Amino acid sequence: MVVVLVVLTVAAFLLADWYLIRRRQDAAQAAAVAAEAGLFLHPGHTWVRIGADGAVLVGASDFAASFAGALAAIELPRAGARLR
Repeated sequence: MVVVLVVLTVAAFLLADWYLIRRRQDAAQAAAVAAEAGLFLHPGHTWVRIGADGAVLVGASDFAASFAGALAAIELPRAGARLR
């Protein structure tokens, strides 16, 4: 009986490892496709899209927008400022 439990435990760990590796590969592939389109995603539920004219559009996911609630004000850097 103990042998069966050990085998099932090892099989569960191998299955979980395979699933996590697969998720990381899918996420990396999706990020590469988005980067080719000029869309850059951040794990903090924000994104940046660079247009053909060099204009940058910044946004947030629905989750981040609902979490932040109503915004009273947004402070932007002056035009032409370099950001890191």
